[in-house]
Amino acid sequence: MHTIEKATLAVPHIYSFSLKAAYLLSDETVSIGVAVSILNYLHNLNKLTIKEKCIMLRDSYNKETDSEEIDRINLFLSVNKLKHVPNEIFIAIKGMESFFNKDFRKFYEDKKDIIEKLGFYQLDHITDGINFGFLYMKEDFKKSIPNQQYVLDVEALLQMDIPDTDSSENILVLNDWFYREEIIQGQLFQSPLDESVSGSYIYPVLQLPGIQNYTKLELQTTRSSLTEPLKEFRKLISEWSVLCNTSEDKTESLQFFKEKIVPIATSADDVIKNHPVMKYHLEQFKTTYAYILFGEVTKELLLNYYRHVEYINEEKYQKLTDKYKAANTWDRRVPYMFISTTKIPGYPSKESIQEEEIMNEIKASRKFISLD
Repeated sequence: MHTIEKATLAVPHIYSFSLKAAYLLSDETVSIGVAVSILNYLHNLNKLTIKEKCIMLRDSYNKETDSEEIDRINLFLSVNKLKHVPNEIFIAIKGMESFFNKDFRKFYEDKKDIIEKLGFYQLDHITDGINFGFLYMKEDFKKSIPNQQYVLDVEALLQMDIPDTDSSENILVLNDWFYREEIIQGQLFQSPLDESVSGSYIYPVLQLPGIQNYTKLELQTTRSSLTEPLKEFRKLISEWSVLCNTSEDKTESLQFFKEKIVPIATSADDVIKNHPVMKYHLEQFKTTYAYILFGEVTKELLLNYYRHVEYINEEKYQKLTDKYKAANTWDRRVPYMFISTTKIPGYPSKESIQEEEIMNEIKASRKFISLD
């Protein structure tokens, strides 16, 4: 799943849920992009120097109501620059450091509580580099790129060319934030059962309860317990994805989907409904938290998405379009799993594209916190 800053920071809970859903239903889940910076946020807060902690505290204060705290930090920062200070000044500085460390611990706990509620804290505990791991995107870095062997770009992503994976079996994970009018531009997802499917298609397969607050143990246990019951379904999804990514006949994957995936959808959904833990949650809350759909999306819509969120510019958009057309892969659709709050995706309301405050803090803190 590729998480970009503009989307992830706007609706972080959707992305954390999507990653958990992928973790439960797939052999391997790779989060590519800025989500790793949210997961590393708390770790990196603990690595800050006292100066960096004070600056972060100061930036979090209200200039009008917290002027005394801001002045105290400014005084400490100015005094802390001094060298060879008298012993009494040195003792005072150490006392101020202790005071600010206590303040920062409260700041840390507040951020931890928010990140837990957004669902990212739990993901940190299942990261093992085998079943769940992370990669970086070249476009996320303006200067130096860390761990270059684990970095890919938009072109490689659209080709499903993911390091250390079997590219022929890879699928994207998308969610409701993708399905918006300014991106889709009237090219609505079709049902694979339509007589003539010319663009992107999608089909509802199963429903998931609210797994957002599952603990590490609950996520791992649930994933393990789903492996055997969903074995045939996952096998067919794998075969379908290979056809999507490699078949010379670019309609073969659609035919396979109609003949093999659609008929098994009900049984896959029954596995979830009869799972001891998830059955309880579905019955307890009498509602479905998210629908899991599968299909194929055109490269045009994916490039529309990246251009709309200004991840690529018009020149890059046209360059990739021309390249895919020249290589005769423009009409090769990309397989995807879609996480949606509705059984049939619709355009979200403007009110649903919010929750930016804490994520903007994380974004602003990048001058202190490395994406590593």
